[in-house]
Amino acid sequence: MQVLKRDFFYFEKGESPTQEIRNNIFYNSVKNAGDLLNAKVGVKNNLFHNIQPVGASPLSIDPQLTRSGNQPAPYYLPKNKRVADLGAVKINTPPWTVGK
Repeated sequence: MQVLKRDFFYFEKGESPTQEIRNNIFYNSVKNAGDLLNAKVGVKNNLFHNIQPVGASPLSIDPQLTRSGNQPAPYYLPKNKRVADLGAVKINTPPWTVGK
C-alpha cells in the first residue's frame, strides 16, 4: 500500500517573510506522518497531533476532537481540557469563541 504525502501548505512563489501561521490545530489520524506542514516562516503556537511539530512554541498532544455531531461544531471541538484551556475554545459558550 502506497501512502501519498500531502502538505498542508503549498507556496507557489515561496513563503512570504510576513506570513503568520499561528494558533491552529493540525490533526492527522495516521500515526507518525512526519512534517506535513511544509512551512517554516511565521509558524508559532500551533498544536500538532500525529504530525512532526514545527515552528516556535509547538505543542504535540491529542486534542481529543469530539468527531461527532454537526460540523464544524461540535464535531471539531476538543475534549482535552488542556487544549480548551489554551484559549482556542471557550467551554460552554457558542462554538468558535476565541480567547479566554
